[in-house]
Amino acid sequence: MGRGKETSAYVRPPAIPDDMGGQGDPLDDRLADVIMLLSLLPLDEFHSFLDVGIGRGEISKWLARRGKSVTGTGLEIASYGCEIEELRRDHGVQIEECGVENMPFADASFDAVIMSHVLEHCPNVGMALREVRRVLKEEGCLIVFVPPHIDNVSAGHISVGWNVGQLMYVLLLNGFDCRKGRFVEYGQNVVAVVRKSATPLPSVRGDNGDIHILNEHGLFPVPVRSHDGYNDGFVGRLRAVNWDLPLPPRRTGMLKACARCGARIVTHVLPCEALWWLARKLWTVPRVLDEENDLLINPAVLR
Repeated sequence: MGRGKETSAYVRPPAIPDDMGGQGDPLDDRLADVIMLLSLLPLDEFHSFLDVGIGRGEISKWLARRGKSVTGTGLEIASYGCEIEELRRDHGVQIEECGVENMPFADASFDAVIMSHVLEHCPNVGMALREVRRVLKEEGCLIVFVPPHIDNVSAGHISVGWNVGQLMYVLLLNGFDCRKGRFVEYGQNVVAVVRKSATPLPSVRGDNGDIHILNEHGLFPVPVRSHDGYNDGFVGRLRAVNWDLPLPPRRTGMLKACARCGARIVTHVLPCEALWWLARKLWTVPRVLDEENDLLINPAVLR
């Protein structure tokens, strides 16, 4: 089932800055965490991988070194400092320049698909996920990494971020089985590991009542409970659901925490009563940050 090639009129600048994927720069924290998280997952049963949004090719090379058959896609791939011929020659990675919404692959082509920081760039998330689902084999695995929500608008990001609950809900609506999926927020990554579902969704209308209906059909990994008893919504900022894999603790240095609080003092005139609030915040910073690794595994209730 062939699909057309998509490119844009992007003109590569004379020098690519590091934060845009320049050559020779070390892995940033986000990508290093992505590869660490992938290394925790049980991937032995999957042989053929699609790396959507290949970037510099680091994930594809990591997979190829583990004996996987890898195909990478993206738009204007060379502009990210990706050595396409090296990937083909030295790692056996196949490259297709195309958008995720319209890929030139037959149905059920891949055992697993990895989308690392792609969905936030997609104008139509549903169309992208439906196309990914099409090229996945039955019960194939989708591994998604997206950024947590921030207030800043970033170049290229149609979405300003996600949380575990929102990602879970979107994947469920687009044909993926979230009941046994693994979900975690870790550092700069909100992660989902789900299977392609063959279960038809009940009728929903894209508005109030949909979560209630999906919950009644048992399609969330744990029951949804809301204070009004109708169970049509929940707080999505969950650290983890069904994540049973060990994670190293992430700690933000006290210096950074103090710098953030100091910036508030410099840029705002704090009334005296606010000093007590500030002292409490400083006192609780280490404890709050230490608890980032206290994961919610199989919570009884989503609230």
